[in-house]
Amino acid sequence: MKKLLLLLGILFSISFFAQNPMLYSYTWQISKIFYAGTEYPIPNPTIIPEVHKNTTTISSSEIKTQLFNTSAAAISSTSNSQITISEMGGTLSQSPNPDFDTFESNYRNIFSLAPTPKVFDYTITNFGNGTYQLLLTDTNTGNKVYYTATNLSTKTPENKKLSIYPNPATDFIFLKNTENYQGTAEKIQEAFIARDWLAIGEKGIVKPEDAKKIVEMAY
Repeated sequence: MKKLLLLLGILFSISFFAQNPMLYSYTWQISKIFYAGTEYPIPNPTIIPEVHKNTTTISSSEIKTQLFNTSAAAISSTSNSQITISEMGGTLSQSPNPDFDTFESNYRNIFSLAPTPKVFDYTITNFGNGTYQLLLTDTNTGNKVYYTATNLSTKTPENKKLSIYPNPATDFIFLKNTENYQGTAEKIQEAFIARDWLAIGEKGIVKPEDAKKIVEMAY
């Protein structure tokens, strides 16, 4: 049973430690970047504007941006104030708008130029009128990306069910699809013991609803 409690503590510390759910809740738009000492507002494409986009979505495992090209990078870790992003890759078509093409290249360089992976400080500011700003700042270079979002750009959550494995369980269990649950390892462990859920670790079969109750004890 001690093994079960310890592993749950480790898993929840990694998955939940004070992550800001707003990071994942919106479709963000780039407003400007600060790259190599110069600030670049995102240009307005005048040639074939309909093929240019400006959307960025962030999940627990990936950041994906659509401008003229589609760019994506893996996210290896996220805390309450930092996010670690691997080298960004994607399509390499050239925009017919030179200033937009330069902007997109500079944006990708912020995530791609060595050294990688890159650690970014992030802050989310609520302007009080349904508008939010996400600021990513490279802790090494000082390069920055400014994103904005509104309440109208909230992403539709994916319908992922909480699940566990292996099953039957022996000394430990893993929880999967825990993104919609907030809490800390300490709170979960306290509630786990206080409500006498020790029997879960002794069952031959651990049901998904049992694991769900463990997670919800953090509230």
